[in-house]
Amino acid sequence: MITVDEIYSCLQQEESPVIEFKRDWYWSDSTPSQELARQWGELQKDLISLCNAYIGYCGVNRYLIVGFSETERKIHSLDLSAIKKLKDLKTFKKELIVKLEKLVKNPPLNLEIETVLIEGQTLLVFKIPSPTSITELKNELQTKTITIMSGIIIVRKGQDADSVRAASPEETSELIAQFSSYKDALAKQKPKQDAKRDRSIKNTVDLYIDKNRSLSIDEGYPVIVKDWGENILFEVFKLKQQFSPPTYFLYIHEHAAQNKTYEYIQKNKLIETNATQIILTERPLDLKDLERRKTNLKARFKTDHVFFIDEFGYKNLYSEHMLEYRPYRVENYVEGIADIGGDDKKKALDQLTDWYESVSNPLMVIKGFGGIGKTTLVKQFLDSVYDANEDAGILFIDSNEIVDELIKIARSDHRIDDIYDFYLAQMKKRDFDGKGFSKELLKLSVDNGNLLIVLDGIDEVIAKLGTGFDVSSFISSISTSYTTNL
Repeated sequence: MITVDEIYSCLQQEESPVIEFKRDWYWSDSTPSQELARQWGELQKDLISLCNAYIGYCGVNRYLIVGFSETERKIHSLDLSAIKKLKDLKTFKKELIVKLEKLVKNPPLNLEIETVLIEGQTLLVFKIPSPTSITELKNELQTKTITIMSGIIIVRKGQDADSVRAASPEETSELIAQFSSYKDALAKQKPKQDAKRDRSIKNTVDLYIDKNRSLSIDEGYPVIVKDWGENILFEVFKLKQQFSPPTYFLYIHEHAAQNKTYEYIQKNKLIETNATQIILTERPLDLKDLERRKTNLKARFKTDHVFFIDEFGYKNLYSEHMLEYRPYRVENYVEGIADIGGDDKKKALDQLTDWYESVSNPLMVIKGFGGIGKTTLVKQFLDSVYDANEDAGILFIDSNEIVDELIKIARSDHRIDDIYDFYLAQMKKRDFDGKGFSKELLKLSVDNGNLLIVLDGIDEVIAKLGTGFDVSSFISSISTSYTTNL
């Protein structure tokens, strides 16, 4: 999420390896097609150079801010409606990400693009949370003035602090080392306290609109307030539909002061009286609080439409895409022991159960010698998950069965680097003719905790695909794309 405060802070600074200002957008609707391609290149060059920034900037967020003149220190409000590509930022972002995926290794898939209103003026902001690896061109990049060859690492440090150029071998080595250290430091950090954890229902609302094409977000929405001091923590989306009254989606953070939040919404007239309200909130970890949280929200906000985020997603967005799970019922299962480091030992099944019930810990890797019983253990675990909750989404993918499909995908100039590639291969192998998950729906179902995915035999994929399988990006995507809210 991009806040007004963080952008206002950026506007007080000079351009640097992590901040780039543009007074105007790169092109207009009248730009000739040949020139348009070069301007696309300019945009990509700026974003890629921001990803790498320069030595000493690992761990710092990067910003490209359009609509601000550094020389004048003045905002020049953008009219996005006058630029066709920017009328729908969601579609534009998808197109931009596709271009970046084709152009570079380790593209910024967690790139955020939003408009920010400051002093009544509209800015277009690109925010790149600090990468954890270097971004290298894998194809040639044509910009307005130069052609940059594949294999080049572009950084923002030349004669000026923010000018773009190719990194030297020494600078490249140092950047790689710093990104690696930053990545290790992230892994060791303790999870943020839940009380200060930012969450959003934006993806849920966007996908609800995708499914109900007659709906759209009304002008001036969403309204997002994150006042941690007063614990007024909410998002409200107003969805309009021709010839019908609007529907409001209201997200109430689990630690919000409900009375203060309600009074703030009423005072600012953010929701029309007697309008349909759908309230979404987090599912509490303490099962005793499940109904109490819903009951309180229903009473305070005077609506019966209160759901936990995962509950709403399952019922209204993706339950129809969940494949039926058939329990394995492994006969003569022998309890295994997990080596969890040092001299500690634990029942392997208990270790898996503890991981599954933990918070903000999305990935578990099980390794061991061939034939030791890894697959049998996981099947026993999946049965226990199903027995506890028959609605749990479970997807078991045997990599050995789909490796040929993955090879076909890799040969089509598409490096395997995402869980969705494995899902598509599984569906093709099964000749599935129903309506499957879109990539965004798959991400949301995993993020909401509604879908548990097992990739069995991934070492075989690594062996057979070689460089066609980008393991680093694959692992990174789990934490950057599939577990953003968690």
